[in-house]
Amino acid sequence: VRAREMLRSIRRFDAYASVAPHLTTKTRTGAYISLIGIACVACMALFECVDFLTPTMTKTMSVDTVPWSELLSIEIDVTFPEVPCQILYVDMYDASGKHEVDVRGRLVKTRLNHN
Repeated sequence: VRAREMLRSIRRFDAYASVAPHLTTKTRTGAYISLIGIACVACMALFECVDFLTPTMTKTMSVDTVPWSELLSIEIDVTFPEVPCQILYVDMYDASGKHEVDVRGRLVKTRLNHN
């Protein structure tokens, strides 16, 4: 009994109350408007799905604002026990395609043995 009372009280909050059947008349014009509305909603939903699933391609080109005089500091520690220091060197490549052969800078070679 209590549940039925709660359901009846919830019906009072219905924003779209039903109209009495004797107050409505189904017409051909109303059917056309309904079909056009359904078609418009279907087309908009289809276009939104296509737009969502289509990847957006953007092409941009910009100049790097970092001065070329500033180089990235890289520290490595590599040991080649059987290779003489005279034949070891380091080449440098960067993303722009710049290539420097035998980069010396702060390169430190330490001999491990005297043989």
